[in-house]
Amino acid sequence: MSISFQVVSRSNLIRLRPTTVSLLNSHANRCNKTSSCSTIRSFSQESQDENLIYTGPFAALSLRLKRLSITSAAISIFGVPVLMTFGSNLPISGQIAVGGTAILAATGSTAALSFCFSPYIHKLEWIPVRQCTPKDAEGKVIETTDADETKCQKMLLKATTRNFFAMPVETVFDPDTDCLHNPKSYRPFCNFIAKDKPFFIHPQIVLDDELRIKLLGKEKGDLNQDVEKDDGKKKDPDDEFL
Repeated sequence: MSISFQVVSRSNLIRLRPTTVSLLNSHANRCNKTSSCSTIRSFSQESQDENLIYTGPFAALSLRLKRLSITSAAISIFGVPVLMTFGSNLPISGQIAVGGTAILAATGSTAALSFCFSPYIHKLEWIPVRQCTPKDAEGKVIETTDADETKCQKMLLKATTRNFFAMPVETVFDPDTDCLHNPKSYRPFCNFIAKDKPFFIHPQIVLDDELRIKLLGKEKGDLNQDVEKDDGKKKDPDDEFL
């Protein structure tokens, strides 16, 4: 019985060897796929970071305010009628007046916040767009070098803003042809228009002088003058006697 048991165990080990090898191979393939996927993700993240040229300093704050305002408006729209119906002894006209005032105040503040901060740019990125595809006389695509690819590309801008419901809105435009400087707008945050949409950007954070001139038409000297004017307005005349 012991000899047969040993023979059976050895045969089982021999049978299990291919299975073990296949499991190891599958595990190695999974590791390779995972490493390749992580490499692709890291490469795409690095390319996105390279194209990112501007981030709004108040982007996170404005987004939190919008979400809080939308939440309070939704609670007031659905909660006030229920409270007025089941938890109030006022007459119908009084319930309508009180509930309508509360709902109007909540939704009005949300609409005002969206009106002010919708043009605020959260992110500004470069997007390379291919303008031409070189072909020969027969219509076949000609292989190009990196220098030729750079010549055939045109850089566009993608501005990311937030709409009424705090969802991201992406607008792609050409800074050379689509921008309007010094717009006349009733919005408090608007210093240029692109594709008939108002936008606001902090000019002091835009480090590229050429891009700042294309977007706002302002150079470094103009920015320094604006800062000096703001400092002059903030000065207290009583400080001159000190």
